[in-house]
Amino acid sequence: PVLAKLLAKIEAELPKRIAGLHPRERLADAWTKGFTAISINAKNPPVWMRVTPRQMQFRGYDIARGKLTLNLGLLADIETFVGPRPDNPAPTPLPPPAVAAIAPASGFHFHAPVVADYAELEPVLAKALGKLARKPMTLPGIGAVDPEFGEVTMYATTGSRLAIGLKMRVATPGKWIDARGTVWATGQPYNEPGSKVVRVRDLRIEGEANSPSFRLLLAVARSPAVTNTLSEALSQNFTNDFDKLMVKAGAAIAEKRLGDFVLAARIDDAKNGVVYPAGQGLYMPVDARGTAALRYAPRKAG
Repeated sequence: PVLAKLLAKIEAELPKRIAGLHPRERLADAWTKGFTAISINAKNPPVWMRVTPRQMQFRGYDIARGKLTLNLGLLADIETFVGPRPDNPAPTPLPPPAVAAIAPASGFHFHAPVVADYAELEPVLAKALGKLARKPMTLPGIGAVDPEFGEVTMYATTGSRLAIGLKMRVATPGKWIDARGTVWATGQPYNEPGSKVVRVRDLRIEGEANSPSFRLLLAVARSPAVTNTLSEALSQNFTNDFDKLMVKAGAAIAEKRLGDFVLAARIDDAKNGVVYPAGQGLYMPVDARGTAALRYAPRKAG
C-alpha cells in the first residue's frame, strides 16, 4: 500500500516535472527545421528528398536507468525531386500532439533514378563500331566494302524509343562509290521489373534508299554484323550504378542534423522498376523504403 501511494504521487507529479523541461518549445524548434530538403544523391543526377511534417503523435513515456524518454511519432510527406534543390516547404506551427499510435514499422519511402547518361553510352557504342570496322565486310550483291564509323549521337524520341545517329563512310573497291552520311537507328530499351539488365529490342534502321550512296550506307547499317554490334553494345547492366546510388543515399540520410535534433535513417529495402529513355539519359526508377528516428542531441556550447 505504501508503494502504491508513492507510485500514484509520482504519476501525478510527473506531468508537471515534464512540463518544466519545456518539451514543446524544444519540439517546436525541431518541427520548424523539419521542413527541409535532404540531398539523396549529389550529382549524376542530383536527387533531393523534401520533407513536410504534418502531425506529431505522442505515445507516452518510459523511465529506465534514470532516463526519461518521450515516445513521439512524426507523420510527414516525402517528395522526391531530380535536378536543382527544391525550395523548403513553408513551415507551419507545431500542432497539438495527437494521442494515437503510428505503426512503428511504417517508416518512409522515396523514389530516385539510376541514370545512364547518353554522353557515357555514345563512346561505348562508337568504340564497338570502330572494332567492327577493322574486320573485312562483304555485302550480298555488292561485295567487299570498307566501312568507317564516326561520331555516335543518342537521344530520346517518341514511343519510348531511343534514337541513335551513326556517322558513316563506306567505300566500294576502286571507290566507284564513296558514300558519307548519317544513318539513324531506333530501338526500345527494356528490362523486366526488378532486373537491372537493360537491353534494346525492336531495333530498326530508319531511312529510304533514295540514292546509290545512301543505299550503300543503309546496306552496311542493316547488315547482321552492325545490328548485332548495336544490340550488344547497347545492353547495359545497372547493378553497379544501383549499388552506388543506394550507398550514397544511405550515407546522406544516416545522420542528418536538424538544429538540436539528429535524424538517423536507414534504407531497408530498394527495388528498381522499368527503364525508359528521357532527356538526359536512360532512367531506371528506384523505390526505396526504410526506417528513421529523431533524437534530441543539443549542440554543446562553444
